Amino acid sequence: MGRLGIYVERYTISSADEMNAVMRLAQVARKLGHRADFLFRPDMYKIPEYDAILIRALTDPLNSAYVASRTAEMHGVRVIDDSDSIRICCDKVNMYRHLIAANVPMPDTRFLAESELTEAVGERLLAELGSPLVLKAPHSSFSMDVDLATTPREFFSIGKRFFRRAD
Repeated sequence: MGRLGIYVERYTISSADEMNAVMRLAQVARKLGHRADFLFRPDMYKIPEYDAILIRALTDPLNSAYVASRTAEMHGVRVIDDSDSIRICCDKVNMYRHLIAANVPMPDTRFLAESELTEAVGERLLAELGSPLVLKAPHSSFSMDVDLATTPREFFSIGKRFFRRAD
């Protein structure tokens, strides 16, 4: 049947749950009669041998996952995550603009510069948007660095931590 390459970076598998998920994917694919192989950075030259590539790594245009995606596309291999999606989704502001242009319904959203991170802004946003505020760190992935703030102090503290990681 099909040949599936699962591109992973070892550093992105940080928990037993993540490891179990990719192992289960390979098991299910094999049970359905497909070949499923794990590919790592040194294996990128093998990408053209597959019918499809699934990327399970940090997707950023500056990471190897983007190179794997572009390599697959150049060889006509179907790929999840495709390079256009990587470019759009790695930048939360860019992704937001694409969602707005496509009329995708979403909660009210605000983007803040680090200079706007104050308890006073947190108080204003809580009054304007309600509690809790959902804070997402810039340039994060795998739904990591998402936290809830219910007070202006929490807003400031969480925001400060997220901006520190963004540098």
